[in-house]
Amino acid sequence: MHYLTADVSPETYATQLGVRSDGNWVESETKTVTLNPPTAYGRYKLVNRATYKTWDQETEDNKAASEASYDMHGNWKYVPSISDALLFIATRAWSNVAGGRAIGMTLAADALENFLNNTGNTFTFDVTAMVNDNLVATELHKDNLNEMLEASEKMLSNNAQIEIGTISPVMVLLTPDDGTGEYKGKYDEIKGRYNNPADSYMIKTDWFLAAGNLNGWITATVSQQGNQYTAYVDYNLQDYYRWSGNSAWGGLVLDAEMQMLHEYGWAKEYAQEGTARYKITWVKGQRIGEGAVVLEMD
Repeated sequence: MHYLTADVSPETYATQLGVRSDGNWVESETKTVTLNPPTAYGRYKLVNRATYKTWDQETEDNKAASEASYDMHGNWKYVPSISDALLFIATRAWSNVAGGRAIGMTLAADALENFLNNTGNTFTFDVTAMVNDNLVATELHKDNLNEMLEASEKMLSNNAQIEIGTISPVMVLLTPDDGTGEYKGKYDEIKGRYNNPADSYMIKTDWFLAAGNLNGWITATVSQQGNQYTAYVDYNLQDYYRWSGNSAWGGLVLDAEMQMLHEYGWAKEYAQEGTARYKITWVKGQRIGEGAVVLEMD
């Protein structure tokens, strides 16, 4: 008969062999078997950080569709009636850039200007500013990093070092209109942590217009000494600045009109990205907000 002792660590299981003697169990042998830690846990798996990036199908699909639609009607943009209409849209769009800066929405203005410049250049976000400016990003940041801490504890054995990364994309900025997949209801759940503040406190309008919902991925090099852990973390975001041709939403310029500028080669959609780097130290069981120490690195 074999059975496990009650008080063992997740990594080590002690097996005792008992034999019956006069109706009692007596210990005749004790064996300790150390199991290899898992190569994946939750959202994380072992990776090579030098080459790894979480595959984001949504961003890739948006990129492919955007590249296929750019200047797709280019032969028509010199027709006077069409070029006049495009000029009218572009003039109003540039007015939005100036207006946005005038009222302090510089991020949204910069993002729109990058689109209207028609270069397709990648736009880089300040991830730290995103986390600090938006309550929903602050909470997602804490949740995402705490998942990483938990996975590290499960995947590490003593005095070892591993490189891990997210298997699937994580949400790093979430707007009220997003309610799909695993993040369905997440915005409202986070909002409830702050006793139901107004949406304007959850995500600033500047970020809402510049970025909307943002996906990301996380990689980390994690080491362990006893119950002490150290992680060097890259917290990445990725998205594609793209307009919907089927949307009637908008102010001075409709989303569908912005899409027309892209399709006629007057403006160009582009990739958005950003990275923040941290050193996190903690004792096993601690989490962000509960004893773990997070230091931002250059």
